Amino acid sequence: MTVWLESESHEPLRPGRRMSYIEPIVDSLKDVLSPRTRKRLKHALAIVMGIEALIAVRDIGRASIEESLDTAACAARALVRQALTEDEQARRKRNAAE
Repeated sequence: MTVWLESESHEPLRPGRRMSYIEPIVDSLKDVLSPRTRKRLKHALAIVMGIEALIAVRDIGRASIEESLDTAACAARALVRQALTEDEQARRKRNAAE
């Protein structure tokens, strides 16, 4: 893990599928979210939509499968709401400065 994290190459070690689900959804918000916010949201959603998150909730939190899935969905919704809120606040601030 350390070798990969410290590597300059960002080539995936294994094929990932979650970004193929995340990208079209987040990219549909291109008229609402800035490119920087969309990129950050994609990365954040990749964290909560992976098996790693479900394992952590089940193993550490002792949650059921249903609770784990519900928690992941809740986290994803919260990330989207936060991204929308932050971009809206930035837009208002820019408009007020003009």
